[in-house]
Amino acid sequence: MHLRQSWKLTAVEAQVTVTVKLISTIATIWRTLAARKQQMISSASRKQQVISSAARKQQMTSSAARKQQMTSSATRKQQMTSSAARKQQMTSSAARKQQMTS
Repeated sequence: MHLRQSWKLTAVEAQVTVTVKLISTIATIWRTLAARKQQMISSASRKQQVISSAARKQQMTSSAARKQQMTSSATRKQQMTSSAARKQQMTSSAARKQQMTS
């Protein structure tokens, strides 16, 4: 009887050992999966930051280009105004010469 009880105890101990090892293995797998998931999230976050930074740089470049266009447009308007003023001076000068001739 004592031998039979000892065998049963050994079988239960073996079953408990296997169960504990199985639980430990499952826990390790879950931790590994969680770590990989976190790495993927971090990687995606870094990629998003790079994309956002590039978008901000593009916006700044576009803004600078618009400012340059506005400056160029203002310069052209100023040149046209100066040209018109010179023409007006030439017309006034011609008118004075005409008056002096008359």
